[in-house]
Amino acid sequence: MEKINSISFKGENSKKQKKNLKGSLASYAIGIITTKASLPVSYFAAKKMLKLSGSLNTDEKGILNAAVDNVLNNKTNLAKKGAVIKNTTNSPGGFLKNIILINRDDFPLSTFHEMGHAFNFNNSVFWKTMQKMRRAGTALTSLILFFVAFSKESKPQDGKELTKAQKFKNNLRKYSPALVAAAMLPTVLEEGMATLRGNKWAREVFEKTPKLAKKVSKTNKWGFISYCAMTAGIAFSAHIVRRIKDLSTAKKEGFAQFNSKMEAHQG
Repeated sequence: MEKINSISFKGENSKKQKKNLKGSLASYAIGIITTKASLPVSYFAAKKMLKLSGSLNTDEKGILNAAVDNVLNNKTNLAKKGAVIKNTTNSPGGFLKNIILINRDDFPLSTFHEMGHAFNFNNSVFWKTMQKMRRAGTALTSLILFFVAFSKESKPQDGKELTKAQKFKNNLRKYSPALVAAAMLPTVLEEGMATLRGNKWAREVFEKTPKLAKKVSKTNKWGFISYCAMTAGIAFSAHIVRRIKDLSTAKKEGFAQFNSKMEAHQG
């Protein structure tokens, strides 16, 4: 009889583990999907940026290209540091190992922002470090979401206080939205600094054509908004992951308590 009860207990325990795994996987998957909540904002921002660049006439594009060369060669040390501008058609733009990538056809106004990244890379140890922390920040957000999904809140048992490790885990889960936002902070700050530098140069080189300076500033504003929206979306996903996992755990514990009471009543 004891052997039968042991087998039965192991079977029930295995079922609980499978249910817990399914709940964790479901909450994590929903969390990953929720991180895409910022996509509409990013799409809207990209459309605004595209519209601003599309409003440039031939003369304005010529003035813009001359101004870019002026910043690259005269107002900064970027050319001397080996920074070069290359055209890309795959994205609005980017910066990679001293190569300033710009979609000259669709997003030429973003050039000043991307040169801001190049300046950060070449002239500041602090901002260069912030750039290098991008991947680490992204990886950390994924780890935090994974931890929240595959853990549950610890509660005092039989009147005993929680251990320091249990309290730490609970706080990590509780403040996970703020933690993932903090992990994205280096990216947001460095993007902001690149924008500030780009706007400053635009005001200087477009002193006689302030209309162009305003277009550069508006373009950079929408780009920065998209990064802020992305960070907010990730923070919201951490909240969703925690809520779903906690609700799933509460539901299972509620069923377990109900079954225990039924078994006790039947006994």
